[in-house]
Amino acid sequence: MVANIEETHSTLRGFLDFMAVQVPIRKKDTIHGLIEEVLKKHGNKLEEKGAKVFRRFAKGLPEAIVPEGHMTFVLNLLIEYVVLAMSPHGSLWITTGLAGTETQGSTAHRHVEITVAFTDHPSWKKGFEIGSAEAKVSDLMLLLIKDLVTKSRGEMRLQRNEKERMISIVLRLLAERRELIYFSLPKPEPAEAKAKPAFQATFDGRLIRVNSALAEVLGYDSAQQLINSITDVAHQIYVESHRLHELHRLLEKNRVVKHFDSKFYRKDGNILWVSQDVRGFYDSKGNPFGYESTIEDFMDQKAREPQVRLSDKVQKLSERITSELDTILATLIRSSDLLLHRIKPDDPAFSLLKEIREGGVRGAQLVSQFDMAWRGSLPPEMKPTVLVIEPEVELLHQICAFLSEAGEYSLLPAETLEEGRSKAESCLESVDLLITNVALPGKKSGVHLATELRQKYPKMKAIFLTAYPDDWKDFYGDMTFFVPKPLNRTVLIEKVREILGEKDANR
Repeated sequence: MVANIEETHSTLRGFLDFMAVQVPIRKKDTIHGLIEEVLKKHGNKLEEKGAKVFRRFAKGLPEAIVPEGHMTFVLNLLIEYVVLAMSPHGSLWITTGLAGTETQGSTAHRHVEITVAFTDHPSWKKGFEIGSAEAKVSDLMLLLIKDLVTKSRGEMRLQRNEKERMISIVLRLLAERRELIYFSLPKPEPAEAKAKPAFQATFDGRLIRVNSALAEVLGYDSAQQLINSITDVAHQIYVESHRLHELHRLLEKNRVVKHFDSKFYRKDGNILWVSQDVRGFYDSKGNPFGYESTIEDFMDQKAREPQVRLSDKVQKLSERITSELDTILATLIRSSDLLLHRIKPDDPAFSLLKEIREGGVRGAQLVSQFDMAWRGSLPPEMKPTVLVIEPEVELLHQICAFLSEAGEYSLLPAETLEEGRSKAESCLESVDLLITNVALPGKKSGVHLATELRQKYPKMKAIFLTAYPDDWKDFYGDMTFFVPKPLNRTVLIEKVREILGEKDANR
């Protein structure tokens, strides 16, 4: 059936091509096309001049005997002359027509007329200064135009209307005595853009649809052969089956995944590196059950190997650097916390240690951000971020020291509500836990701060330090907890672990 359709299509196309070359086409209006090309070429200059262009072309204008190349040159010079001589915001009229027949001896001649009229520049009334650049250029242009037209057995007339400030240039060209005809050539069929390799599949391993481009890239004879050969996409196409699970995870969060790199098996067992653009198919509950993948780029294993070796070296170096920096910065932060807890705030070294600690925290965050960017995804486990706001400096460093000794948290210490709010807003990750007093200096309490921060971090929990914990428990929900004063290290650490453990379990 398909073969018959293709044969019929080919026959009809051949018949139409045959008919096209048998029908003569009269050549006409060539001059109009040349005028439009020249106007387009000088469009910017005319626009800068503020010119309004009007056209009136005669239909079916016969061909002039002037060669097209010469005609284009003449029209270019003519429009350049107009741009030089016309007044700003003036008007330009271009008309064409067939002049009356003239008889010379026993021969009758027809003429094609092109009239270019424009509002002149005020300086035309006085004339250009003798010897000026404008006079020389304009005179040269007109002389060239007249010479070319005369050599083609035509004539040029220049007319001025002082009353209406109009200049008209009329080109009178001999028309062809015979009609020029030509036959159209069959138009070649437009080349189809080569389709990119693509396929549709379900996450349970079935191919739904593939195109012939993918079959060719993977070494199969046809798309149908590829579909019949593959029963488990994860293991028969993907070299690393976990990449398909990773794709499923990404499509749960984003409906489109760009530049997803994978390795595919070819039919002959060789490996192909591919970069996929993928969009998911979703059920009524929004869960992805399938996907459509377009292969944007691919490379065979041999060509890819040098890049892989370089990438592996860079990755190992990156992992070693980030690991060592992480260890150094963690030691710096922990040591700073311990020293800050042991020295008094009025000690000269106190403010220096505080700056060192904050620099260490910022450095640790940057190292973490770099590591995540390099790996392309979040690490499986991250230290919870704890914001501690305590106006009593000694108590602040005592809390930080307790948490640092546990070694499980990323700490953001602050002495004031404003400092705490600023650190929370500039934090690279989410704030998981707030530790502060119920009452803080100023108009707002710790409870108000927690309410504000939950606008940005809705899952953030809070521990309030108070001497009367039982008086507050009934006023707040399950996101808020209370620890009694004076502070006990064991009670605080257990409460923090209980809260964050409960948070992780809910995830």
